[in-house]
Amino acid sequence: MSVPLSHAETSWLNIVYPQRSKCVSCVLCGGRISGPRKIITLKTLKSVISKIYQKLPNNKIAATYHGICTSVAKIQDKDSAIMYSCACCHHWFEMRMKRKLPSLPLLSLQWHINTLSVHGQKTLDARPIFRLSKILSNKKNNAYINFFSTLFTASEMHLFVEIASANRNEIQAKQCIYYNKICVDTLLVPNGRVAELLREHTESIECLEKYYTSSTCKENSST
Repeated sequence: MSVPLSHAETSWLNIVYPQRSKCVSCVLCGGRISGPRKIITLKTLKSVISKIYQKLPNNKIAATYHGICTSVAKIQDKDSAIMYSCACCHHWFEMRMKRKLPSLPLLSLQWHINTLSVHGQKTLDARPIFRLSKILSNKKNNAYINFFSTLFTASEMHLFVEIASANRNEIQAKQCIYYNKICVDTLLVPNGRVAELLREHTESIECLEKYYTSSTCKENSST
């Protein structure tokens, strides 16, 4: 189930043809760039996306970025085509673009919240999780204004809304609660680090289960 998108600042055109847009959006997170902007050439982004798309052709985020590169090549001059990114995303991207299997901020975010793991790292830093959650969950007229929010499910977006309004020390707990919910309280986890995180936040998960149980009982008693 996808989420509603408001006709607001962040759009496909803001990303693929920023030179013709009144406001410029970051190609890596979709957020409106109000400070210094960094240039990402089509050649650079395409080289990274081709590696990702080759491995994940059915992933919605990878497929969307593949489409972005195709659109930019058609709209702009292919040899000099550029896009813009915010300073935070650009730094994150540059640190990972030369890896054998590179990644993108939104792809790593999606992977992390659904597996509690990140390729090449034990965990994803809470700071980019918090920042991306706030950017993705921005709303106007009760609808999300970030184009990339359409690439996430309603339950994923609900998690981002919760993270965006949480304290930094609550972020991991909220992710563990979400993971436990989508995995239906499974005992099988991919690695020891995930098991450690779930044990660490067992109390938060149990509180959520009690809440849902009591809510279900109230609904059943009222019918």
